[in-house]
Amino acid sequence: RLAKYHPDNRNLQLDYSMKSCVMENYKEQVLNSWDTVSCISSNVAFGKHKIPYTKVEGGVVPTLKHKFFETDLTHGLTTWKDMALMCGMETPVIDLIIRWNQRLNEKEYLTVQG
Repeated sequence: RLAKYHPDNRNLQLDYSMKSCVMENYKEQVLNSWDTVSCISSNVAFGKHKIPYTKVEGGVVPTLKHKFFETDLTHGLTTWKDMALMCGMETPVIDLIIRWNQRLNEKEYLTVQG
């Protein structure tokens, strides 16, 4: 949206879609680049990362001491959230994921005010 208002800003002209980011960083490891879901689900690199689980009474739960919960959120989604706030954009799905992670890890990255 901002690109049309700032045509001279080359950074705003880039494609920051999930598909574009995956293809830029994992092109050789993506087996099917037809759409975003295919890029992610067929990415060999992503398949190597298994979330470890801990057995508990009644089943299993994700092991929270893992990069998915400790660094991917703080260095990934919270960064995107901050950029969206600066642009005045709403991020309901990102907000849900951040709040879910906060409850699991008992940390606060996103307040009620945003």
